[in-house]
Amino acid sequence: MKKDFLESRFMGRFRPLFVSWFITDKCNMHCLKCGRGRGGLGHAEAPVIDRVIEEAAANKVWRINLTGGEPLLHPALGDIIERLNHAGVRVSVSSNGLLVPEKLDALAGAAGISLSLDGGSETHDAARGPGSFESVLAALAALREYGIPAKITSVISRHTGENDIEDVVKTAAEYGAPVSFQPLLAVQLGTSDPNPDAPDPQVFRALINHVIELKEKFPRAILNSVKGLRHLMRWPDDAPITCGAGRFFCQIDPAGNLFACGSSQGTEAPCGNILQTGLMAPFEQKRKSCTECSQCWCGERVEANLMFGLDPHALINYFRTRHGYD
Repeated sequence: MKKDFLESRFMGRFRPLFVSWFITDKCNMHCLKCGRGRGGLGHAEAPVIDRVIEEAAANKVWRINLTGGEPLLHPALGDIIERLNHAGVRVSVSSNGLLVPEKLDALAGAAGISLSLDGGSETHDAARGPGSFESVLAALAALREYGIPAKITSVISRHTGENDIEDVVKTAAEYGAPVSFQPLLAVQLGTSDPNPDAPDPQVFRALINHVIELKEKFPRAILNSVKGLRHLMRWPDDAPITCGAGRFFCQIDPAGNLFACGSSQGTEAPCGNILQTGLMAPFEQKRKSCTECSQCWCGERVEANLMFGLDPHALINYFRTRHGYD
């Protein structure tokens, strides 16, 4: 994988090392921040599943993250994970946590599970529904007992306070599930619709500054590097960064549509469809037009892009914080 990464970085041999595949747009929550599910794509069906696995094996994809919607709702989740593993692909899963305790057997082949936690109980439940905070804690406990590595993604909204940041970091440290912070964007996920819960930029920057302070006390509990956090502090202003979309990363939706970056899904036309073009379409397009992005705000994507740019701070932080979760 290191050889492939270096070839992509220095020789322009763009290829899908990392793929985000949202296998369903169905969800068992109705979060205000999210517009997924409005397109009526439903679950990925057998022809798309078969082709994604075939293409992942042929192109030596290193890792696929299964997301949604809520991927644990897909009836073939366990089979998809097993088949991807058999094809030599590492699998991670992003979930809201509600179904994790009853789906542990299906998740057994996953290299790790990422759970959403946006603050203390009051803030998280207000964003995602009553009882959702306790569901995340139950999922973290179940994953720890089962031996599946976990991590947390925390989205900062206009409802987030310093106490929420502290609660999330303490939860991350307690359960050995490091957290990545990022802003709630000005548009709802998967759409171009305005998001009324996006944070005030000045308040957001103050909260990220607090994360930087906490990073000194809990260095292994926070996945963001200080360099990455300082990049996030520039939100929502343009902040150019070396971009891996279409170079070593792409996204696939349930219908097999391909996007260089998940941020373009719902706002731009797809690069192709895996059933017609295979998996390489976003990478072929990137070779022809190597434009850079100045609006990258996903915490872990920022870290990946910094590492793609060979930033030493991000590289050191990666090896210090992963402890079991790739």
